[in-house]
Amino acid sequence: MVGELRRRSLDILRHGYSPEVERLLNIMDEIYSIMVTMDYPDAITNGLRRQTDLARGIIEKTRGDITFSLRGEHLTQAISQLSAQLNSDPLNGQKRNG
Repeated sequence: MVGELRRRSLDILRHGYSPEVERLLNIMDEIYSIMVTMDYPDAITNGLRRQTDLARGIIEKTRGDITFSLRGEHLTQAISQLSAQLNSDPLNGQKRNG
């Protein structure tokens, strides 16, 4: 399930950052929180501890991808603003020729 949520998050991020990926990340965190509370022997849970560890890694990797995407959006916006400022005439706010 966590892997599917990561896949969906990456599909969304391909089109740019979206608050939807934050929502999906929160769901992933909730799933992990439930998994980690099941402290029973591995023979009973059939490898749940390993699956929990794998889920944690997937979640952290997704968190990093979301952060990278969000920072990229901020950088793109800052570059656009700077470009607009550099292309305008500071005396009367009009675009320069050339």
